[in-house]
Amino acid sequence: MFATPSIYTQTSALPQNVRSLLVFNPMVGLVGSFRAAALGGAIPWAQLIAALIVSVLILLAGCLYFRRIEDSFADTI
Repeated sequence: MFATPSIYTQTSALPQNVRSLLVFNPMVGLVGSFRAAALGGAIPWAQLIAALIVSVLILLAGCLYFRRIEDSFADTI
């Protein structure tokens, strides 16, 4: 919850190095786009595309990891 700017905005008093790390959180682009659409602002397309890229990378990493351990997955559960 604290890593997604749902309560605070990205332009708040966050240091630049923290704001640059927020790009890796896929929810930042979604929440920022929803906030812009609801408040009538410009949609941050760069953040939305970054959220899409990070989400796809996480999905691919999860699929690859599952493929690697699927033989022993039932034994672990």
